[in-house]
Amino acid sequence: MSVDIAASPNCAEIDRKALGVDSGLQLAATCVREVEASIARVWENVFDWEHLPALHAEYFCDVRLLEEHARGWRVAVTRQPGGPGRRIVIELDAEREPARYRVRIIEGDGAGTEIWTLLATRDANRTAVEVRFYLPLTEQQKLAEIGEAYRLAYTRLWDADERMMRRREALSGWTARPLQRPTPLGPIAELRQARATARSRQDRRAGRAPRGLGRQRGPARLG
Repeated sequence: MSVDIAASPNCAEIDRKALGVDSGLQLAATCVREVEASIARVWENVFDWEHLPALHAEYFCDVRLLEEHARGWRVAVTRQPGGPGRRIVIELDAEREPARYRVRIIEGDGAGTEIWTLLATRDANRTAVEVRFYLPLTEQQKLAEIGEAYRLAYTRLWDADERMMRRREALSGWTARPLQRPTPLGPIAELRQARATARSRQDRRAGRAPRGLGRQRGPARLG
């Protein structure tokens, strides 16, 4: 399983100015961890918007694609427990180099929120992840409360994502056992003859009439 880790040195050098975070947003919380998945699997998961309600049914009950492009997508998601007031529109903008992406709420509750995720390769099967939550709030207590709620939610979201990524990785390396080459049995006529001979021998040993003859019947009655 993944564990909390110190921030990657590469991530520590990236401040909000380098990311281009809006000056009206405040950093509410940070989530730092490591996942047992390659960075290629992480990117596959990031662009897979369809898995949101399927894998994260605890948080989402519906998703609808509005726009898709090379750097991401825009979707309308309905948060649990559903209803018109629970619909938000979120937008993904990803930069594969230098390995970071932003998810922004553009409509609905929390509009203006920016969630930045920075990635760094540990090795072929491990990726460092740092998530920063920037909110359009100034009141410190409220900022801390919502920031902590985001941090806990994203911990569970990444736990589920990691399990899915590891499963995908395991399946991608799975190979079926090779089929054995069939053994030639010969012409079908010879097989039938051999089967009939074997049955005849069994009948003789059992004291039965040869198969195919059946019991002899008398002449049909005509009247």
